[in-house]
Amino acid sequence: MTDIFVDPIIVAAPAANAVKEVIVDYLDKLYLWLEEALNSPHTWYYSNLAAAKLLECGQYPGSELLQHWKQIYRIDINIRLISNWVSQFFNEESNLELNLEKLGYLIEPEIDSITIRPEQFSARWHNLIRDEMHPLLAKTAACKHMGDLFAYELRIATLVLVNAKKEIEVSTKISASEPDFEWDINNKFTETFPLLFTPDDLPPPTDVLNLWDQGEKGIRYIIDRWYRHYWGSSVATPLEYRFHPCFSESITKNEIDTQELVLRKILLAAATIITNDRKVLKEKYDLRPLRENEAADAPQRTRSTDSAKAWRVTIIPEGVGWRMHYWKVPIPGGSIIEFANVLKKHDPEEICY
Repeated sequence: MTDIFVDPIIVAAPAANAVKEVIVDYLDKLYLWLEEALNSPHTWYYSNLAAAKLLECGQYPGSELLQHWKQIYRIDINIRLISNWVSQFFNEESNLELNLEKLGYLIEPEIDSITIRPEQFSARWHNLIRDEMHPLLAKTAACKHMGDLFAYELRIATLVLVNAKKEIEVSTKISASEPDFEWDINNKFTETFPLLFTPDDLPPPTDVLNLWDQGEKGIRYIIDRWYRHYWGSSVATPLEYRFHPCFSESITKNEIDTQELVLRKILLAAATIITNDRKVLKEKYDLRPLRENEAADAPQRTRSTDSAKAWRVTIIPEGVGWRMHYWKVPIPGGSIIEFANVLKKHDPEEICY
């Protein structure tokens, strides 16, 4: 999993009298990141001190401000949803200061020695926030310099910089640290942190078994992320999908939930299926209609309740020969995929109805 710190600039609300276009753009980005933070399996952090300063300087997205914008500009805002999401996100477990304190790392920077490059990154903050964020990022950089895995893997979710630079550089000189550490001759260190401008910048998931154990939320996260990573640039809109109860049952029954390689291939196939690209599916997974019997001209199986058509893809042709069955269900304006079950090539070709 990835550790992500949310830059206060994402949460910092524009002025109450800002133009409508600025407010809509702000709300779109806030909604996007909050939805990602509350639904993805990654570990997200914020600055409690910076959040307090946002409230102090009138930049906190409270319900009163949201209601004001809704009334003045007739913007379609789900005030309760955003307020609930903001409240859920700002919790003690996500407090970066508290987590650094638990790690036991303390530094005492020399006065005015902390620099962040590019300058635009910190110049966007209100002065009150900047006074809190500089030492916080310096302490986080110190943790990374000391080799702590938490800080080493940390990424920062932020707004796009003018030069689109994808990382920031944090430097400082220190007069003391806890634990004592062997700094360079000038007691100075510099560390960099990767930046994320949109949720699509997140790396595709690799911890498949743990995400599977999270149930449908984790499974959907894998499929959606892999779809966006491998197919998002060529297929704008994927098909909607759902899972038949037999899908998870068949994977558990065949003990695939402990076989990371097989499970990974199954979910990657699912991410390909929702592209609705029959040519690719035929080439990569030997896509075939699931027929009523073994005759080559037998009709394709059709579910009477909703006219869904049954399909089969080959996940791994060698060995036991894993295959996956799914339904393609017609709906107004298109279709929806229903993943049905996984089985071996010598099993009876039964699909869950």
